[in-house]
Amino acid sequence: MEADMAKELFTDNPLFKELNIYGARLIMDNDSSTIALLRKVCTHDIELWADKNHTVKSLSNALHRLSVAAGLVDYFTENFSGVIAECKGQPDILKERLQAIVPHAFGDHTLCTFHEDKENYEYKRLPGKKPLDNKDLKTALEEIFSRFINDVKKIAPAASTQANESFNHLVASKCPKSKHFSGSESFSFRVAAAVCQKNLGHEWINSVFERLTFSPVKAGIKYRIVRELKKIRKNLYASSRVGKLRKKALKIARSSKSSGQKKKEGITYRSDVGLSGVLEIPLNIPINLPRVTNAIPHPVLPSHNPDGSQNYKLIYVDTETTGLNPKKDQIIQIAAYDGNTSYSAHIVPTVPIALMASLKTGLTIKSSSLFYRGKKLASVSRQQAVDGFLNYLETFKSNPSRPHIILVGHNVIRFDAERIKPLLEQFNSYDKFVNLVHGYADTLNIFKKKLPERAKDKKNSWTQEALIQEYLPNINIALLHDALEDIKALKSLVDILDVSYEEIVSDTNITFKRRALDMRNVTNMATVG
Repeated sequence: MEADMAKELFTDNPLFKELNIYGARLIMDNDSSTIALLRKVCTHDIELWADKNHTVKSLSNALHRLSVAAGLVDYFTENFSGVIAECKGQPDILKERLQAIVPHAFGDHTLCTFHEDKENYEYKRLPGKKPLDNKDLKTALEEIFSRFINDVKKIAPAASTQANESFNHLVASKCPKSKHFSGSESFSFRVAAAVCQKNLGHEWINSVFERLTFSPVKAGIKYRIVRELKKIRKNLYASSRVGKLRKKALKIARSSKSSGQKKKEGITYRSDVGLSGVLEIPLNIPINLPRVTNAIPHPVLPSHNPDGSQNYKLIYVDTETTGLNPKKDQIIQIAAYDGNTSYSAHIVPTVPIALMASLKTGLTIKSSSLFYRGKKLASVSRQQAVDGFLNYLETFKSNPSRPHIILVGHNVIRFDAERIKPLLEQFNSYDKFVNLVHGYADTLNIFKKKLPERAKDKKNSWTQEALIQEYLPNINIALLHDALEDIKALKSLVDILDVSYEEIVSDTNITFKRRALDMRNVTNMATVG
């Protein structure tokens, strides 16, 4: 495909014909098929310049295939790249410098021209700050470098296809391959837009508006200015020392990850992997896999007493938070209620309360204190809130008939559970919580199953506030969005809708409990084994 495109570009290019010119030079990687085809079909000579980045990468790949240590790969590739940059456009000098790289690493400085005291030269980047002494390695390295020395005329221009790669990426952003825009009428316009952005920047569209005597939207002008400034900052950062060090660090991290996967999985892909003997395995020979005899048994979660009676304690739980983002926002109130006793604690957050959350809950922060509709509230630390919540749950563990707790809440799976877990983990209390709690029961799902006729109308809201207004009109809605009042109202809603104990237990989500038990089981078996 690439060779055919190059042929069309050089021989059937309408712009070349219109201007009566021809392409005399090609910058690319070391793809021999493309240049061979061009020299066959073109009536004039074509000079090939090797792309510097591809050339350096070729050296790096050759060193990796030689199983050279990572530190030595960096040493040789950086010296190689630096020499090409310093000797740009000077093939004779470049050849001399390339010939000196390997001998220099092995203590032979006869070809070196920079160091006066060659006898006492100190190697800063080689192991032990001493020259290498492995003769086999030296022979292999000289063979690898000789390939590049023989092609020094191609390498000397230090040419780059980075501008082309950048433009290809820009066109791809306007014409994604998955959408096949090349077959649409808009294709030429999309490519033209990419050309304008490449030449004029993000503000090119403003010129189009002016040409058409249209007035561009102010928001659009601002957006394009911001994009252009962002691009300039990105380019400045990439060319700075900090940016280059960052790029190198990311490259090392990717290389380390890739090498780790190769050690774990072996070679999963290589251009010639199909010719390396892996396909010589006979397909008609059965493979005998070892039988697993000591499989880890899945933990059995207790659900009934020996006499067959159910043994879960239902406790209603709710939280109020500073916002809706579980990664950034914090719990400001946590409450629990079993129908008789209750627990509630307010926590002064370390992040601001979002405006919508403050309007709903009536909670605000002033002078590092929590206020409810202007009245100062008694608050506790996050540690005290966690301890108090767990101590409240532990009071039900002493009852032998109901040793396992189910936390009941409205939309508890998607909202409260995701916020309670990080709070407990912050103080290493999650394991204790798992030992007390069997799982969560979400009344949002339970009510939808209990009220199938209501569920048919998609316009109906399933928020706790909407359900209370419909089924418990006597409850003051203004008191809602206090965690304790919410769960008391939820308990009344469960009672009025006649939701049975069995319906709640059967809808309990125990995913988090099972996962925690699995990990403990594996750990215990590993310890015993």
